Amino acid sequence: MADDFDVAKADRSFAARFFNDTWGYLDRPSRTEEETEAMLHCCHASFHHWSRVADATPTNKAVGYWQLSRVYAVAVNPAEAERYARRCLAAAQLPGAEPWVLGSAHEALARAASLRGDRPARDRHLADARAIAAGLSDKDTRDILTADIEGVP
Repeated sequence: MADDFDVAKADRSFAARFFNDTWGYLDRPSRTEEETEAMLHCCHASFHHWSRVADATPTNKAVGYWQLSRVYAVAVNPAEAERYARRCLAAAQLPGAEPWVLGSAHEALARAASLRGDRPARDRHLADARAIAAGLSDKDTRDILTADIEGVP
C-alpha cells in the first residue's frame, strides 16, 4: 500500500458509499437471494467503515445499527433484526445522540417484534416511536420517521 494512502478518508468514503448502495437494494420492490446477500454485505461493510471513522457520533452508530436491523428485517431474519435494533437503542441513548434516532430504534424494535409475531411488543415500541416523532420540531425528520413507523407491518 502506498505511504500516501489516506485510510481515514477511505473509511469515510466507503462507509457512505456502502450505506447508499444498501439503500439501492432496500428500495427495490423485490430482490433475488444473491441481491439480498449483497445487501447484507453492503450494510455490514458500511457499518465496519463507520466504526473506524474517528469522529463518528453516537447518531452515526445508531443509524448504522438501525440500517443493519432493517436489512435483516427485509431478509426475514427476526433474531438479527432484533439484535441490531437493540444495539441501535443503546447507541441512541448515548450522550450526544440526536433525539430522532431513539424513535428509529423503537421503530426497528417494533419491526423485529412484528417479524417474531409479538404484537404487544410491536405496539409498545410503535407507541414510543410515535411519541418521539410527535415531539420532533424538524418537519422533514418527523416525516421520515413517521413514514418508517407507518411501514411496520
